[in-house]
Amino acid sequence: MQIDEIKVSESDSENLMMREKLLEIPEMSRNEESLQRQIKKFNVTD
Repeated sequence: MQIDEIKVSESDSENLMMREKLLEIPEMSRNEESLQRQIKKFNVTD
């Protein structure tokens, strides 16, 4: 039972950790957004 529960909540916990990191370091999220925009532009021109 415990193993199954861990498997199910593993991805959710990872998402929460990522969100916490982004909240702790707002600059990181801004940089990530700009990176994603650059990647989108690159993909469009490519």
